[in-house]
Amino acid sequence: MLVRKARRCSAVQARERRLWCLQIEEYQRENPAGIYSWEIHERLLKDGVCDRFSVPTISAINKILQRLARLCTSPTSVCRLTNDSDLLLAG
Repeated sequence: MLVRKARRCSAVQARERRLWCLQIEEYQRENPAGIYSWEIHERLLKDGVCDRFSVPTISAINKILQRLARLCTSPTSVCRLTNDSDLLLAG
């Protein structure tokens, strides 16, 4: 019998995800022409935001960037991933 685990974020994981998103938004604002996911990955490590065990994958960073781009194209958007549901959709 196969038992499925429910995907739940602990409070620590949710806080880390919020921190990543805020930092990624900052990197995006610093480079309006664009920044690659692998560059963000390296900067998160270099800036000490994450260690090598807690850094998001490049795929997760891509999803956050895509979600941010969708939010920023909306005419009424504020271009911020502050809503928890946005964070969960991004990750």
